[in-house]
Amino acid sequence: MIIKLKQLFKKNPFLYKIWFYVKMAGGKLFLPQKTHDFFLDGFERSGNSYLVQLLDYVFGKKLKFSHHLHNIAPIKIAMALNLDIWIAIRKPQKSIASFVIMRKFYGNTNGTDKLIDLILNDWIEYYDFVKSKCPNAKFIVIDDQFNDTLFLSKISSIYNLENTKGFKETIADFKISYERLNKKKSFERTNIPNAKRDIEKSKIEKKLKNNKNFDRATEIYNQINEQI
Repeated sequence: MIIKLKQLFKKNPFLYKIWFYVKMAGGKLFLPQKTHDFFLDGFERSGNSYLVQLLDYVFGKKLKFSHHLHNIAPIKIAMALNLDIWIAIRKPQKSIASFVIMRKFYGNTNGTDKLIDLILNDWIEYYDFVKSKCPNAKFIVIDDQFNDTLFLSKISSIYNLENTKGFKETIADFKISYERLNKKKSFERTNIPNAKRDIEKSKIEKKLKNNKNFDRATEIYNQINEQI
């Protein structure tokens, strides 16, 4: 019953707004607004923090956007406001395994198989909605081929931001800062490569690929890549 209520709040914009203003008031996150340039989102552990911090580092207050909400309801809110919607996506095994580790770090008591099942189903539901119901979404594939310069150039061009000296030097400076910040975090929470976490992720990914719904997640990921 509780899980069903949580799912309802995650999908329904009206109920989500009530939950958000009760639980998140005064926090660092905020809902999509008509005055924003766009809405940036993605499933947890899909490169959201990297993208947000990169944009903040390069463009600062020149851009206004909400982010890190990780649910279907905020996407519906952004759609109703006719905002551009940028969605980060990684291969399902990468983001899901990383999120399982983080959930356990924060005290989730479900067994690994149960937690994989819950997160995998959420991943499928999230990206299936975006793929089928949000045709104008701009996907950002976060993988080894992700091009920071190309991404920033697109943002700069679409939102008419001046770029007087190019992005190469700025990106290099940002990555030094980003790595320094993340080295201070525990291996379960860091957003940079970590050998200890990679071992844990490998174990979880093996379990994940044996889940009956994993093929559906892979199918959705491949379909989205074909659209880009």
